Amino acid sequence: MKRTTWTFVIISLIFFSCEKSNLPNSKTIGANLIESDARIIMIDTFKVELSTVIIDSMVTSGFNQMLVGNYSDGEFGIITAQSYFEIGLPTAEYITSESVFDSLELVLHFSGYSYGDTTQLQTMKVYRLSEPMVESSTGYFYNTTQFARLPEILGQKDFHPEFSESDELTIKIDAVFAVELFNFFKINHENVSAESYFLDYFNGIVLESNSQTNAAIVGYSGIDTSAYFRYYYMLIRKSPQVIPSIRNR
Repeated sequence: MKRTTWTFVIISLIFFSCEKSNLPNSKTIGANLIESDARIIMIDTFKVELSTVIIDSMVTSGFNQMLVGNYSDGEFGIITAQSYFEIGLPTAEYITSESVFDSLELVLHFSGYSYGDTTQLQTMKVYRLSEPMVESSTGYFYNTTQFARLPEILGQKDFHPEFSESDELTIKIDAVFAVELFNFFKINHENVSAESYFLDYFNGIVLESNSQTNAAIVGYSGIDTSAYFRYYYMLIRKSPQVIPSIRNR
């Protein structure tokens, strides 16, 4: 008798849940084809929850352009750009034991890109990295990627940006480092015998701008023939060298 009672209750509930109800805004499905209690309820109001998500990081590695500078934006606040790059083993086959050092400078070429007030005086600072530039597991560098640098400034220059790609920015490099590297070339030191050894010795460079300056973010060409070291030196010979003259006819 107990089992029959429970069965009756369950069956009653099932039939009750399928009863038609006079719900407002309800529409039947296929009522003209078959008798059915399935229906659609239309609701004209609903709540939307929105949120702003900050992107964790974005890819910034590349070879076409380097951005350096500072800019204060009314909507986004202070925007700062700095660039990291490696210097390949310089070609110095003409530096011999008879060469006398004069100076070393870093040469950069403007890409023509800028954002901000380029009439303001820019300050470029060059630092030497104290660790190698190792890519992430994805093979890219991101806007959150940073590498440690030495505290000493390798070079610095104040300038007004130019906008022609033929214009170059030259920054004189610290004489202590420049002489050390120059002497390595003179004696063919192991540090300059192969590019892998050179990158172990000189990890790379980071370009920074004066963080107190509200000026502009300026672009520089990132191709390998547009950013390089340039040495100035003299060649003293013990005996005079005869250079034949060439006459155009």
